[in-house]
Amino acid sequence: MPSKEIKVNLDKAKETAKVERVFVGRKNEELEIDIHIVHNARKTISKVLVKVVLYDNATFRFNGRIRVLKKAHLSEGSLRLQALLIGDNCRVFAEPALEIENNSVKCFHKVSISKLNEEEIFYLISKGLERDSAIDLVVQGFVRAQP
Repeated sequence: MPSKEIKVNLDKAKETAKVERVFVGRKNEELEIDIHIVHNARKTISKVLVKVVLYDNATFRFNGRIRVLKKAHLSEGSLRLQALLIGDNCRVFAEPALEIENNSVKCFHKVSISKLNEEEIFYLISKGLERDSAIDLVVQGFVRAQP
């Protein structure tokens, strides 16, 4: 299983980390990402956005963790996963987690998993696109859209 691990330590006050990744899985491919962010200092900011598009029987595993230590007051963290399922047998396993050791932070996690919208595909086909081109256009829009 191709796996990617990302570890970030925010050790200086006002330090910022932004992690953005896009994955595409096809056939029986199994993809995985582990992201661990640790806020060690005051007023640190972390923003994680992972987008995944799965076709056929592909599988994606997302393990994300933001840890805010006791001394990291006024820190902010966001952990987002957005998945678009094209195949009928695709699967997404998501385990987002927050470990907060003080009360003066703003942190959240969000997981959004959606199937291909057949009404959008029908509309694009009615405008003259082939089905595969319509799917490609929807996928491009999904990947490029800002949260």
